[in-house]
Amino acid sequence: MAATNRRMGRRPFLAGAGAAMAAAFARPPGAAAAGLAGLEADLGLVPNIAGLRAGGLGREVVLVAGYHGAGDGGGGVFVRDPADRGSRDDGGLVIVDATGNRWKRGTGGLVPSVRWFGARGDGAADDASAFAAAREAVSELHIPAGTYLLSALPGAAAGLALKSNFQLHGAGIGATVLRLAPAQNAPAILGPHGGSHFALRDLTIDHDGARQAGGNGILILESSDFAIENVEVRTACNAGIVLMRQPSDAPGFTGCQRFRVRGCIVSTTLKGHGIVIDHSAFGSINGNQVHNPAESGIQLYVSSDVTVTGNVVEHDGIGGRHRSGFAGVRVTATAGETRNISVAGNSVAGFSRGLFIGQHVMSSSFVANTVENIGLDGIYLTQCRDNVVSGNTVRGAGQEQAGKYSGILVEDSQGTLVAHNRVFDGDSPRRLEWGISERALTNDPVVGRNYFVGNLVAGGQKGALHRVSDQSRTERNLLE
Repeated sequence: MAATNRRMGRRPFLAGAGAAMAAAFARPPGAAAAGLAGLEADLGLVPNIAGLRAGGLGREVVLVAGYHGAGDGGGGVFVRDPADRGSRDDGGLVIVDATGNRWKRGTGGLVPSVRWFGARGDGAADDASAFAAAREAVSELHIPAGTYLLSALPGAAAGLALKSNFQLHGAGIGATVLRLAPAQNAPAILGPHGGSHFALRDLTIDHDGARQAGGNGILILESSDFAIENVEVRTACNAGIVLMRQPSDAPGFTGCQRFRVRGCIVSTTLKGHGIVIDHSAFGSINGNQVHNPAESGIQLYVSSDVTVTGNVVEHDGIGGRHRSGFAGVRVTATAGETRNISVAGNSVAGFSRGLFIGQHVMSSSFVANTVENIGLDGIYLTQCRDNVVSGNTVRGAGQEQAGKYSGILVEDSQGTLVAHNRVFDGDSPRRLEWGISERALTNDPVVGRNYFVGNLVAGGQKGALHRVSDQSRTERNLLE
């Protein structure tokens, strides 16, 4: 049968070229080179983006083997657009050659890759300019596996600044690593100040804090409707993940709203907390892990309507860490109020205090948490009111000094419901002063009015349950 030739339209041609290019790059290096050579006659092969910019190609469609060199992930099919004389060269999707031709990348429906903009991901070359170019050009960016070194560019306040309406995602924790270059005083990732609708997912951020002058792993200021998911932050110089208002703003100004931090890992902070929520509202901190922070694991300050659920917060050792505010989860407000916080189903171990519920915290609940191996009091409430502490398990509190601390301590607080908790002291000798205790350090007549009901307490050198206010009540507690 005689062969029949037909003329291909541009779209089918580009689709076929893209498929052939993908197949060529998928082969081993030698075979890939042979595959590219086979496409050269049809498309015209250009070795890199610099060759494309040089111009004089005499083609309408070319195959670029790589951004810097063949097979580096930055190549692709480019089509000359003779009608376009105004588009700028964005470094990845549109390339302007020496004669003014606009070459436009065929994406094949793929999410743009940072390698299309020249990122190498070899852990040695500074990829900050490639990320900056990609950020300006696209609304969604994929970061393939590799280690990407980022410095704070002149005029920039971070290794990488996000923007509104932007999605940034890698190939997974440990596969995609963004490492801040040494001697910076900046966060590795900075959110858009006052921005909204952005997301950061599936990657590792190595702040390399021991070699930095300062900065947090991730800093988000006064933004809304965003998500940080499945992100690891390693060795932040200050705090790991911080969501807050601009410190210079007037008191009461709202920080972040409608946010989600989920499935993240914060490993070792050198000077700060693991996760910080400051002057923010309507968010969730869910299913994260915080290991060995320099301060508290999760801190909420002057915030409202935030849920903290299913997190694992742990420190390897409690020796020498016995500062009053050093806690697995710390909720407080020295000025203003923190209200409507839900702390539930978290596991805390190895801190000075498991849960610290401080000044001006109200109408919040602390439910079904597990607190173990704590230096001071397992759950500590001070100068707060109208909170619920229920269904928690406390084991091994008071490790710093026997006979001084309580499994649950309610101090200078009122309207607290302490119900159905389980407190277990050590077998012998017992370390807790009281299993559950109420304490008044001031003469404020409103201290008290707390309700202790249905708790199971095993331990306490002085006793299982200690109530000091005549206005407080105890009912149906099982004391051993």
